[in-house]
Amino acid sequence: MSTPAQLATELNWQGAPSAGDAELLGMLLDDELERLEPPVRERFLNKLRESAPGAIGEAVIVCQGCGHACLTRYLSGSGSCRCCGQRMLSGDGPKEDSGFGFVLDEYGVGAGPSAEVLDTPAAAPPQDAFAPAPARGLSGSFPLDADNVDWDDLQDEIVARRQAEARAEAERKAAAARAEAERKAREEAERAAREEAERQAREEAERKAREEAERQAREEAERQAREEAERAAREEAERAAREEEERQAREKAEKKRPALGCIAGARAGETIRLPDEGESGEPGFFVRDPLAKPLAFLEAGPGTTVDGKPVSGTVQLELGAVIVHGTEAFVIDETAELGAQTAEAMHLDRNDGKPGGPWPFWNQEVQLGALSSCAVNVVDDGVADVHARMAARFGVVVIEDQSGQAADDGLYVGGQRRPWALLSDGVAFKLGPKGPELIAKKGQARQKAGKKIKAMKPARHNRTVIEVYDAGDQLIRKIFIFVRREVRFGARTTSPEDETRMINEWALLPGPDELAEEIGDKQGALALTREGVDIRCDGGAPMYLNGEVILPAKPQPLRRSFELQVDVGIDFEGRVYRSPSAVERDLGPPRLGMKGGHPVECVRLDRQTTNHSYVFLVRTLRIGSDDLAPLHVPVPGVAKSHCQILFSQGKFLIVTPQEPVMLGDVEMDPGIAFPLEINTDIMIGEARLRFRVVEGDADFQPD
Repeated sequence: MSTPAQLATELNWQGAPSAGDAELLGMLLDDELERLEPPVRERFLNKLRESAPGAIGEAVIVCQGCGHACLTRYLSGSGSCRCCGQRMLSGDGPKEDSGFGFVLDEYGVGAGPSAEVLDTPAAAPPQDAFAPAPARGLSGSFPLDADNVDWDDLQDEIVARRQAEARAEAERKAAAARAEAERKAREEAERAAREEAERQAREEAERKAREEAERQAREEAERQAREEAERAAREEAERAAREEEERQAREKAEKKRPALGCIAGARAGETIRLPDEGESGEPGFFVRDPLAKPLAFLEAGPGTTVDGKPVSGTVQLELGAVIVHGTEAFVIDETAELGAQTAEAMHLDRNDGKPGGPWPFWNQEVQLGALSSCAVNVVDDGVADVHARMAARFGVVVIEDQSGQAADDGLYVGGQRRPWALLSDGVAFKLGPKGPELIAKKGQARQKAGKKIKAMKPARHNRTVIEVYDAGDQLIRKIFIFVRREVRFGARTTSPEDETRMINEWALLPGPDELAEEIGDKQGALALTREGVDIRCDGGAPMYLNGEVILPAKPQPLRRSFELQVDVGIDFEGRVYRSPSAVERDLGPPRLGMKGGHPVECVRLDRQTTNHSYVFLVRTLRIGSDDLAPLHVPVPGVAKSHCQILFSQGKFLIVTPQEPVMLGDVEMDPGIAFPLEINTDIMIGEARLRFRVVEGDADFQPD
């Protein structure tokens, strides 16, 4: 197989062929020159004549009819051009006339006619005189004989063909001229159009460049303005964030700052801020180190007592202490906690053996007197129509004289007339100097006989929930109530190996807006201790208390206000509601219930982004519209402290001090504790509270 370079050598090509020439030599070698356009092919043949003289006629043969060329060795046996069918010359010279009026190389090859045309076969086989003569054509063999009867026809045919070729050539040239003229006109039009398009494109590019420059300048100005605005906004946001952080820090510090709640006296019911040491403010009181660990102190005066004991000099005050100073009585506590305190259940009874009583008291203000409208109705001689008022302020019960200044009026304690007195278990007082003597006793009043209601004793499998519905009967909150010394929570309540075995009381299932994915089957627990309630992490997802990680098996005590985070996105705001300081505490292990004497009433966790709350009930759960109520019901008609749910002797009870409450179809008597039955509707104001049992893990799924 030859290559273009070898073919160039064979043709004696002068010099090295160019890449284009090599490509055309390859087409010649492949016998594919008919694929070229005639002008291109003609240029190549001229290049061949110039660079390889003598090649045409020897190694290359050219058809004089159509101009096709091929290597001589590729010429067919008939010598005909495969493109037009004419005989092909072996030379490159002009056609020679035969002397007989036609060109010999139309029938032969080279300078003269071929033997096929001029010679008669020497040994032609004899023919039948009567047989038809064989058909002959221009490519056939016939004798050149002057007597040939077909000679004139053949010559006429050749002339006609030459004339037709001449006409065809003239038409071809005319067509070529027209095509050339059209081409030039087209090229001129295209050139003009191109120039016009280029001009327009140039103008358009210049316009776009101007617009782009203007746009960039505009964008740069906008960017600078935006950056300036963003910088100003960022600085403003940072300033606002700093101020908000400082405000929150001040507010947080203020909430934890010791304050006085006035129990009795001219400012009864008021919260009094204590000044820092060295500042003017409440006489005799001051706070030392208010930012780090604020401590409250009192410069005691004559008759000052703390928790019933006389004091003198500078006294450090413990939170929860009851102080009598001057003509007023106070309780001291953190500012945020003063409004959350409730008094221990108490009732009044006769202390003189005469008929009457007992009279319940449930932290609601009541009047004592001879009028039938008084909650403590005492009709003895010497008792004024409205003789006294009994109220609970900041977790302490106080009785105040309302009778007047007459000699037979007044409130007497220990034989002395007092404007007010603090009540606790065993404190006796008289309504007037000759009136009846009553005594305060802790606990509930004796219950009246009435409709018996089956109470529910909570068990691990009987978890309860209170659904709160508004006036339009729309569910606004679900409060899950747990009553156990240890409340466990995790991804499920039953064991994955045995669904009849409980492993948790509380299924902590992620809500639609919570991203938690790693909650463990045994995630953590709330546990009752002697001093309060601890939170524990048992594994699974990480847990954080007030931003600090809770290490596994390292329980952390819950503060009064706290933030709890489980995994990513499950956030709680929590609060510990403390029992009144007067509650008598047991010396043994921590116990649930009203008689357990535990310092915590309940713990509430409000789950953010959902309408679920969780209550760890230790003793009692207050229900009302007050923001600090453990079970907050912001519905019209609901009083600030409307009623309470108690846990006593393993049962749920409900009591209303004086507000109307319907327990199912039973109207509750004020001050009387009723057993709370499962699947009961509690109607308070315009709200409906549905008390029922939790129905499987699906109940814990937030909407």
